[in-house]
Amino acid sequence: MKLDGELYRRTYQALREWSAAAEQARASRQLSSAELWQQYVALVEFCLRLCPGPSAHQRREKTAALNLYYERLRKLEEWRQKRGGTA
Repeated sequence: MKLDGELYRRTYQALREWSAAAEQARASRQLSSAELWQQYVALVEFCLRLCPGPSAHQRREKTAALNLYYERLRKLEEWRQKRGGTA
């Protein structure tokens, strides 16, 4: 089985970043609230870089589901307007 070199390099780089962050956390036990917040933001940014975006298929599925939802909502509103009730 052939390895994807780029994926391997990115994963290895992410592991190094994670290890460096873990070592830094172990080294500095007392942090201010601002420093803790900055570390949290850095962690979220790091996780978002690793998280792939939705595929084209997932985007189409979500769009179709939203379109169906809003179509049904529109029909419900029409039904409510015709009958004068509240839904």
